[in-house]
Amino acid sequence: MERFRDALQDFVTKHSDEIKASPGFRSKFHQMCAQAGVDPLASRKGLWAKVLGLGDFYYELGVQVVEVCVAARPVSGGMVAMDALVDALRRKRSQ
Repeated sequence: MERFRDALQDFVTKHSDEIKASPGFRSKFHQMCAQAGVDPLASRKGLWAKVLGLGDFYYELGVQVVEVCVAARPVSGGMVAMDALVDALRRKRSQ
């Protein structure tokens, strides 16, 4: 498992610019991670945060966006209108 993690980290290091710049490539990367059972956002202090440029604020915000969308899956398949997402995030962040 450690070798797999190292290989995945090497991949992220090598392709970080493309992951950031290309929504299609980023989507494929996340699909690959999901199929392998890897959450690229699981460690905000780890390599993912450094390589992908996620600071604590953006990491936390991203996780909260995903939480809102996952909670909406039974109702809307995970699709959330932007104004509803912003309202939900304001409620979450004010707690």
